[in-house]
Amino acid sequence: MPSSTPVHPVRRALLGVCCLLLLMSLPACGGLEDVSDDIQVEDIALQRDHAGAPVVSGRIKSERERPINVAQVQVTLFGPTNERTGSASFTVRDLQPGEWKEFEELIEADVDVQRARVRSVVVMN
Repeated sequence: MPSSTPVHPVRRALLGVCCLLLLMSLPACGGLEDVSDDIQVEDIALQRDHAGAPVVSGRIKSERERPINVAQVQVTLFGPTNERTGSASFTVRDLQPGEWKEFEELIEADVDVQRARVRSVVVMN
């Protein structure tokens, strides 16, 4: 019986870059919309779970007139000396107009992450 092997960090990063490039090409097709001006993200905090893994939390609000089915929040991660150590993204679903929705997302990181900053929000409806 074959055993499952973990994905190598370089392969994971390459897969992430490929996915990001694919997502960046979709706006021309009308599938994605960068709406950072229409969405507020506040109270961003980096905490630790019980095992010490980084968790990004905060809240998000849509200022649009119609519901958002899927919003992808992209964050930049920083280390102990404020150097950029990577990036991550996660999904917030079913955001209603004017609604504040809290989020808390585990971040997979191989380095010491000390801070996170929202880079962009992309809507996929």
